[in-house]
Amino acid sequence: MIRERRGTSTSSRSAKGPTALITDFASTPRRPSVRNTTALSSGSFSCPKTAVRGATILSPGAFIGAPFGGERRLYRHVARAFIAEGIAAALIEPPLHQHRAPPGEISGHNLLHGDVFTYARGMAQAVRDVRATLGWLLASYGPAGYWGLSLGAFTGTLLCPQEARLAFAVLVEPPTRREALGDSPLTRTWAAQLLESGLNDEDVRRATNGLRPNDPPAVAADHILLQAGRWDRLAPAEGVRELRERWGRPDVIWYDHGHISLPLLRNYGWIADGVRFSSERVGRVTEPTEAIQPA
Repeated sequence: MIRERRGTSTSSRSAKGPTALITDFASTPRRPSVRNTTALSSGSFSCPKTAVRGATILSPGAFIGAPFGGERRLYRHVARAFIAEGIAAALIEPPLHQHRAPPGEISGHNLLHGDVFTYARGMAQAVRDVRATLGWLLASYGPAGYWGLSLGAFTGTLLCPQEARLAFAVLVEPPTRREALGDSPLTRTWAAQLLESGLNDEDVRRATNGLRPNDPPAVAADHILLQAGRWDRLAPAEGVRELRERWGRPDVIWYDHGHISLPLLRNYGWIADGVRFSSERVGRVTEPTEAIQPA
């Protein structure tokens, strides 16, 4: 059960919407003794102080919170864009990232550092985290959906075949072809570490076979939006097209960008595209309710 921690709440005014209440949330209280466990689900939650139409989970890309990351402004903007539409936003920390990383380790390193078994278990945990958070949002704020970028979009490809409760799913740059990972400059080090550890391609295929989005989605295709870059080498266009065909041809928006250049766009038009799609699939306005607390 997710617990909303109101003791650390602060206020923040969106440039495009109403004042929002921002709080931290966690499945259990954060303590130093559990900072290095993947079982601790946590993140930050932004909720309009006025009427709420629904909620969304924001699932970020890899290495969020790492010293070299400049993504904080990006996810703040995504949350504010949803808030402006009356949709609360829960930015969730992926397994082994930020507060869930072992002390002294770079956020995300232990998930994506060459240990294929840790990676497989971590991605399975990511799906469990999202489904638990989704239950909390549905019980407290009405219709709820999912927005994921890169690693978060990949998590979404594993989530959608299992989760029929989603009001919408927006997947931005979903990596769907494992064989493409070694071709990207972003993941060459990871691919080399796998080979150095004695694993061959067949070993990796067997270990990660359950992490392939082969099953049809449980959510209707017209409630799914794919956003992809034509020149993306980590989430190549061919893989996105294959996913679209398997999933009943949901909407797709193509951008003349690669995996990194799209999120770096300062006009944020691609964010507006996803938020507009999501807003059209959320129901009527409801008054915000108190988050359900653990028994």
